[in-house]
Amino acid sequence: MMEANPVVRGPDDWRAPAWVEQTGPAAHWLADGFIQHLTQWAQKASGSDSTDLPRDVVECARQLSLATSAGHVCLPLAQISESSEALAQALLNLGLATRDPEQTGAPLVLDAQHRLYLARYYSLEQRLARRIRAALNPAMLDREPSLETRAQAVESLAGWFGTQADDETHEQFKAARAALTERLVIISGGPGTGKTTTLVNLLAGLLQMNPALRIALTAPTGKAAARMLQALGERASALPAEIRERLPRQASTVHRLIGIRPQSARPAHHEHNPIPVDVVVVDEASMLDLSLAVQLLEAIPREASIILLGDKDQLAAVEAGSVFAELTQLRTALSQHIISFTRSFRFSQDSGIAHLADAVRAGDAEAALACLKTPSNDLRWIDASASSSSLQHEITDGFRPYLQALDTVRVGDASSIAGLDDALQRFRVLCTLRQGSTGVERTNQRISAWLLQQPSCQPRAQDPEPWYPGRVVMVTRNDASTGLFNGDMGIALRDAGGRLRVHFVQATDATNIRILPLERLPAHETAFALTVHKAQGSEFDRVLLILAEPTSPVLTRELIYTGVTRARTQVALMGSSESVTAAVNRPTLRYSGLADALMSASNPPR
Repeated sequence: MMEANPVVRGPDDWRAPAWVEQTGPAAHWLADGFIQHLTQWAQKASGSDSTDLPRDVVECARQLSLATSAGHVCLPLAQISESSEALAQALLNLGLATRDPEQTGAPLVLDAQHRLYLARYYSLEQRLARRIRAALNPAMLDREPSLETRAQAVESLAGWFGTQADDETHEQFKAARAALTERLVIISGGPGTGKTTTLVNLLAGLLQMNPALRIALTAPTGKAAARMLQALGERASALPAEIRERLPRQASTVHRLIGIRPQSARPAHHEHNPIPVDVVVVDEASMLDLSLAVQLLEAIPREASIILLGDKDQLAAVEAGSVFAELTQLRTALSQHIISFTRSFRFSQDSGIAHLADAVRAGDAEAALACLKTPSNDLRWIDASASSSSLQHEITDGFRPYLQALDTVRVGDASSIAGLDDALQRFRVLCTLRQGSTGVERTNQRISAWLLQQPSCQPRAQDPEPWYPGRVVMVTRNDASTGLFNGDMGIALRDAGGRLRVHFVQATDATNIRILPLERLPAHETAFALTVHKAQGSEFDRVLLILAEPTSPVLTRELIYTGVTRARTQVALMGSSESVTAAVNRPTLRYSGLADALMSASNPPR
């Protein structure tokens, strides 16, 4: 019988890394399958069906598989064994690993620093490094604007930002000015630091230099893409009308932009069939994993500009890699391409949310606890020992505006349904776990039980379980047939005939309501409460953040920071002081060799 959570069974000098605890049973089953694959490879290479892998090689394979499941791109052998030199040589002698992946099809790759990769991840990392290097050293184009045209655009930028054209202290102006000259600009900043205002002005500057510029706006999720487009529209009013009218009117997910298709291993757009654009803006870029980042950047024409926006302190992607955070740390190679915003304009100087976010980001657990213990209009702490009635009060108070809007929603009235969706966005419960007493599943059950007691949420005999009016669901899988994507949120409402239908309000056009019968919905789940990962890319007026027990390995600095900064005006944090301390003291670490790959990458042929 397969073990659910096998432990390291290697020699005495083997270490049990943190990712053993961070991965669930599915990751261990994958690791067992990977070991079988390597065993078969070694048997084929040796010509003997009886070849068994040495014990240390088996454990190395297990740890590499678990590490990639936990988000690492590679595995430094020194992290798991004091005999890393001998282990590396054993992998090479068996033919399982190679130092020259272009000359052999070995499943593993060892680099000069004894970092062990799955061959696929090594290839992806090298491709990403080459594409970034190409963006750092672009060829001059015939359509490059003249120095006079560029100088005029810089003067306009300075005017829009209210500064001088030679101001080196204005972070937002410097970022926008860089976008006029560089093919790659990386802008990192927390909520309210001016990223969207900067984006509006820099796009205006680019359009002033070239009115025919083709601009694509994209983000990893539909919600984030729609929020970027909406924010652009709200901040563009101060621009000249002729420029404002040329700003992009639509935004898409990265998957849709590059044409990822379920039945195809290759997206529609790639390096040999690039997207027909001149500028690509990627918001919430911290959510890009290694594979998606490579597919996106390779699909962008070499002569196009790439603008990455994100928050380096947020959670990394669910899949392997933390591309955005790594790029922002490569100061030596990318110094003129990286701008970090440090001042938030959203929160006042005495804001509890801002002080807590700063303390968490700095890894100061003592300061974080002091923030929570200090009374504030926008931050409240509910100790984990509080009664269940305290949690119920937070939930019912938070969702009261939604319930009131549900009581008055009008069937078939787009503006009324959009108002209901707006009420829903005012509050959300965020959890650090999916399961358990503080997890998403149990919390959604608790919220649904409360709603089912309300008159406007009463189900009828013909309603299939677990459906009722007002149920909120999130799509969990992209579905081309319905045009719905992972992360899209819908609300169940009755139509004129009394049948429940799920209504999806389009964030970029509130008058466009997509209505689907229950049986047409792709994979979905109840979504009054979300994991912090699922909430990334979204913002709410108020947030109730529920922390797991301090021993939970999912509690990290980035997770609590991301959860707190989803709120615009108020955060209620429920958890013990031990959980807060554990999270703040546990930064996320993901292994990769991107820095070395970028330093050694050469440009591919054009």
